[in-house]
Amino acid sequence: MRKIITSVAIMSLLTACGEKPTQEKADYAVISGKVSIPENQKIQLILNNEVLKEIPVGTDGSFRDTIRPITENHSYYLFENPTLLVPLYLDNETNIELSLNQDLSKVTLSGTQAKQTQYLIERELFVNNKIFRSDGALFKQEPQVFKQSLKSLFSELETKLKGYGLEEDFVKNQQKWIKYKYIGALTEYPDSYDYFLGKQPTLPEDFYAERNEIDFDNAHQYNKRV
Repeated sequence: MRKIITSVAIMSLLTACGEKPTQEKADYAVISGKVSIPENQKIQLILNNEVLKEIPVGTDGSFRDTIRPITENHSYYLFENPTLLVPLYLDNETNIELSLNQDLSKVTLSGTQAKQTQYLIERELFVNNKIFRSDGALFKQEPQVFKQSLKSLFSELETKLKGYGLEEDFVKNQQKWIKYKYIGALTEYPDSYDYFLGKQPTLPEDFYAERNEIDFDNAHQYNKRV
């Protein structure tokens, strides 16, 4: 009887030793790095056009902070000054380090889930430099040419998105963003054309065909999360 009890005890001990403790997933994100202007004493984390948090900056220009809770809207912005607004993707377990630069294209980053933020930076630069340019080059085009150019540009952006090899949920959300941004540009076109050229364009009947297929109630809910 004693041998049986001893054997059971040994087996239980071996089983316990072989079990790996389950690790709880982090419910926060960590961002760190250096600002482009060391004299700055703080930077701001923006969510839904509101300041979510002010992050102190050390005398050497470095910063580090833990962000919690993470909302369903994973798209944030890091505001250093009016000329530098960096888009960020934050999720539970995100841990990224950024080296800020007054030129958004020269911002560097590394760490866990850094590729999502890298795409958002590329998206920001692409849209600002090729679509919503200050000279309005795209919006000066005639309606049919404008629409074809717009489709081509957003198709190019979607190709860039797929090239990152990111998880399916992120890609689907960004494809929705592209879709609604395209519709938004179509809607803005007549006023922008008038602003730059001083006259209203003559739109073909099917110009807003894609917009008319949109459920704007769902679009409004979606836009709260991106």
